[in-house]
Amino acid sequence: MMDKSIFRIIFIALLFSVKTQIPLSYTEENTGRECKKPELPEPSKLKKVDKLPNPFEWSDRSGKVTNLDEWKCRRAEIKA
Repeated sequence: MMDKSIFRIIFIALLFSVKTQIPLSYTEENTGRECKKPELPEPSKLKKVDKLPNPFEWSDRSGKVTNLDEWKCRRAEIKA
């Protein structure tokens, strides 16, 4: 059986690796300026949506967001 200190070391290592990959705060707001503008239908042509869509799926159904850089553009698409 492993000692508690080993679990603590593993836990801290995991926290450090996550922290270095995804920042917890940013110095500048993500505006999505570099992303292409989504094609939006006229409001009268919008379909009724019975349940909320997957927030990680592109609105044109071309796939799902797989990394943080893509999320910047998906966030801008949702905002639009």
